[in-house]
Amino acid sequence: MGKLLMGLAVVLVLSPLAACDQKTENTVQPQAKSHFVKPPEQVLAVLETGTDVPLDHPSVSRFRTLLDSVVAKCVNDREDITSSLIEIQTVLENKGIDITLSELLDRIDSNMPELPDGRRLDFNQVAASFRGLATATPQD
Repeated sequence: MGKLLMGLAVVLVLSPLAACDQKTENTVQPQAKSHFVKPPEQVLAVLETGTDVPLDHPSVSRFRTLLDSVVAKCVNDREDITSSLIEIQTVLENKGIDITLSELLDRIDSNMPELPDGRRLDFNQVAASFRGLATATPQD
């Protein structure tokens, strides 16, 4: 868990300037709200590989593809999904369940149905079942 927390501390730094305005050529442009200093797919790749990886790294591409699929089915944005995914993996890891972030996201994605009529799911509700697996007591 130490590697996960260390990586988390490096890439998930809350940006104190996220809510500030940025002045550009005499106009004030609000900055987008961001919890990450890197794109979410890169954050996940860094955590999974344990090293800083460039945006064109294969693991970043893998996470980008997985996030694209999940975002299309959810009301949540990429950052919310990433934050929840990291939390779920930490809970599972604390319960002795060894699963990579990409494997976990792939499993969640493959279990998310595409709803008719353009309806979308809440990632946190779907992911709660995975979180629940870690706290469930095995049945005999």
